[in-house]
Amino acid sequence: MQPQLQHHRTPRRWSLAWLALLLAQPLAAQGPTIGLKVGASQSSRAVRFGGMGTERSPAREAPTISLAAAFPLRGPVGLQVELAHVSKGETFPGGSLLRSNYLEVPLLLRVRPTGARALLPVALLGIAPAYELSCNGLATLPTVGFSQPVVRERDCSGDRHTRYDFGLVGGIGVELPMRRAAFTAEVRYTHGLQDLYPRFEFVRGYNRSLSVLFGVRSGGGR
Repeated sequence: MQPQLQHHRTPRRWSLAWLALLLAQPLAAQGPTIGLKVGASQSSRAVRFGGMGTERSPAREAPTISLAAAFPLRGPVGLQVELAHVSKGETFPGGSLLRSNYLEVPLLLRVRPTGARALLPVALLGIAPAYELSCNGLATLPTVGFSQPVVRERDCSGDRHTRYDFGLVGGIGVELPMRRAAFTAEVRYTHGLQDLYPRFEFVRGYNRSLSVLFGVRSGGGR
């Protein structure tokens, strides 16, 4: 039992350590920017069954939205903090699906070349602590004597046993500066490290997601 508890808490300790490290940087530097991002994510769940390998569920597509604040640090490097609503989960043929809605707080190092070029590349790398706000879904139940199965509301309590998630984030994109505003487009991948089934000894589940985001930001920083 003790090793399971340590495994369950490790991602949270990492997130707190990263948060303390990043917030220790000069966030009060001049020229922060504020922005809004919208897009869509394709999420799935990777499940490991002991030594039998890993299975990935069919992907589920859902919208995502976030507020972002960027702070310049030094040269081309900046810090980006976001508050995002992200829907994850899984879907299966026949109508079964699981929808997990998370409040996610990505903390990202942001690298963008200096200069006034029309189109600038951007790279993002960081972490994404998250808390599950709600969960719902549908379950397809086999029936006897009917040609079509019955689809009913799905109870999430049997699908996961923690509301916390923690992931590593990497992304690339482009930015189009326009005076004191900029338009952005990016693709990012979130690799979940938090075991969603800590009560099961031989089963581990992790969130995975690929997102495409478009946004606008304004202000004088990077």
